[in-house]
Amino acid sequence: FTVESAELSDRMVVAIDPANPGKLALAVAAYNAGPEAVTRHGGVPPYEETRSYVERVLRLYKKYHADFRR
Repeated sequence: FTVESAELSDRMVVAIDPANPGKLALAVAAYNAGPEAVTRHGGVPPYEETRSYVERVLRLYKKYHADFRR
């Protein structure tokens, strides 16, 4: 664990905004593929693994977020 990884984690947490799923997708993509890849591609990178991961995480987030709202 480094200072750089702690700072990156802080930026990712700030990016998670339930009102804006686009930011959440970018944070999840950065976690999976790295922030450099997200920056280089201007969004979720075109990597099959990353796209599948983002889709799965967002689906689970929506499911559990809805469960907690009840």
